Amino acid sequence: ELKLQNEELIRALKELEVSRNEYFSFYDSAPVGFLSLSPKGIVLRFNRAAGEMLASPGKLLAGSGFSGFIHPKDHTLFYACLRKAASLGGIHTCEVRIPERGSQIHIGISAYPDETGNFAEWRMALSDITELKRAEETLQESEERLSGIFQAVEEAIVTLDNDQRIQSVNPAASVITGVPHEQLIGRFLPEVIDPTFDLSSAWKDFLKTGRFKGEVPIRDSSGSLRIVDASGTANIAPGRHLFVGHDITERKQAEEALRMSEQKYRMLFDSIDEGFCVIEVLFDENEKPIDYRFLEINPAFERQTGIRNAAGRRMREIAPRHEEHWFEIYGKIALEGGSLRFENPAEQLNRFYEVYAFRVGEAAERKVAILFNDITARKHAEEVLHRSHDELEVRVQERTADLKKEIEKRTRF
Repeated sequence: ELKLQNEELIRALKELEVSRNEYFSFYDSAPVGFLSLSPKGIVLRFNRAAGEMLASPGKLLAGSGFSGFIHPKDHTLFYACLRKAASLGGIHTCEVRIPERGSQIHIGISAYPDETGNFAEWRMALSDITELKRAEETLQESEERLSGIFQAVEEAIVTLDNDQRIQSVNPAASVITGVPHEQLIGRFLPEVIDPTFDLSSAWKDFLKTGRFKGEVPIRDSSGSLRIVDASGTANIAPGRHLFVGHDITERKQAEEALRMSEQKYRMLFDSIDEGFCVIEVLFDENEKPIDYRFLEINPAFERQTGIRNAAGRRMREIAPRHEEHWFEIYGKIALEGGSLRFENPAEQLNRFYEVYAFRVGEAAERKVAILFNDITARKHAEEVLHRSHDELEVRVQERTADLKKEIEKRTRF
């Protein structure tokens, strides 16, 4: 029986030794640092991970004061954590720096009492959070940069939830709406969008496709209509949607003004009795004007010239014997700019023209606008009047000579 008890005791001791070895194997190979300190802060035990975190190569850790390994400015924080663990029990944490390793250590501390109730040792779990801190700093820097961009960009940036409630805006959105930033947060999108816009259909399509692109009318704080060129992306985060837009009100107003101006121009262009055309003057390699091409003509052009379907055609093609003075005048205006009023015949067209010509566009475009009127009838009338005047002058002279002779004849008698 004694022999049997001895065998059981030996087996229990062996099992205990195996468990002890397994424990120390785990303790030593664990990726987390484990460390025990005496009440005076002397290192009693540590595993390999703790040694790598704290000790420089060749420096002994056991028997050393733990406070010597951490940054002097972190001592107060560390000892405050010890006191909290002693007074409250349980695990308390702090973060300290290890100057020799350039690391930051996250320490979990628990106080271990002995059989008398006094603190026999401190138990600590250590984890190196250097990379985590760097990642947090990088993330913070990125967030700061993004925040700076968010605040500085000229485009309005707005995030909405699924209920179309505004979650965040940047200053540009406040500028467009005329509503302060803090007053925009929490407002519903329909309160901002002009009622003429079919927001309901647009929102359904947006949630379905995940994208939006278009012009959106809004009413600013003064009640004025603003046009925003907006694009949206759904679910940049769960239930969060992003919209970016810029105010194109002035551009739209300019486009409308231009459209109205063009409309008025077209009405004038089409209704005036004078012929009007825009030509491109053609030059040879020596910059001598040799021809011109009709680019644009008004309805009165054909009536004033007798030329049909002139647009796109060259003058030499239409009237090969057209006088050189036309090409020279238009060539000079195309090159030098300015304007000129003149009257010239166009013999092949059997017409005489009163012309006002001026350059349009840049010099490199070689374009000239021409406003002209057929004054052939007037020239014919002037010619007839001139001939009549000449004939009358001859008759007057002849009659004067006859009278003179009659007077001389009477005076001799």
